[in-house]
Amino acid sequence: MNPADAYYATEYHRRNMQVARVCGAQAAIDQALARALSVKSTPAWLTAYLESAAARLPGLQHDLAAWRNLAPDAPDSFKKGGA
Repeated sequence: MNPADAYYATEYHRRNMQVARVCGAQAAIDQALARALSVKSTPAWLTAYLESAAARLPGLQHDLAAWRNLAPDAPDSFKKGGA
């Protein structure tokens, strides 16, 4: 058994992992878009798809962070609307 499998994550930490995944996706989309724009032969549909994904991710990241802060075991400073 992998020792990491025995790790008991709290609800707050599980939600925080989802926020981190979206942050990583944002970085990957930004990098792919920059690379696609630097290549002359990139299909227009691919550029449009990457631009639409890049436009949607910041809102999703914000919404997931707000959802994370509503976890029952979130730090009190987050529950009160801080940080």
